[in-house]
Amino acid sequence: MPLLLRQAQAKDLPEMNQLIHSGFVYWEYVPERIDKIMALIKLEACRLDQYPMYLAYHESELIGFFGFSKCKDGPKVDELQYFFIDKKHIGNGYGKQIWGLCCTMAKSHGISEFFIKSVIEAEGFYLKMGAKRIGQVASQVTPGLFLPILSYSL
Repeated sequence: MPLLLRQAQAKDLPEMNQLIHSGFVYWEYVPERIDKIMALIKLEACRLDQYPMYLAYHESELIGFFGFSKCKDGPKVDELQYFFIDKKHIGNGYGKQIWGLCCTMAKSHGISEFFIKSVIEAEGFYLKMGAKRIGQVASQVTPGLFLPILSYSL
């Protein structure tokens, strides 16, 4: 089940946004919460011009995607801002494969360490991949909820 990786293009945005949305449905978020999250993280063409984003395919089926950005606050560090797997493929080993591709692409962009602001449900995956929890941040969507911040060194 080798994956093909390619850089995202504007024509891919609807499918990528649908994959993000379906991921939150998979985690059983209520529709109002999903709408608020999507308002914050919905992908638009300008993001593709600013930050590298990559799609992982098996044959012609989109399995997942990832993308980096620069953190808005603090030092200019890299953040794995997007890492989504199609809900049909969670638990099938694709996440680990895409993580490996993600790390390879990070290295090719000169990234030696990156941060992850994770949803609680995905933290276990990142820890299993070798990330370390370094703190937490208040959710912009759910008052009183704190999301894990992780660090990963290549």
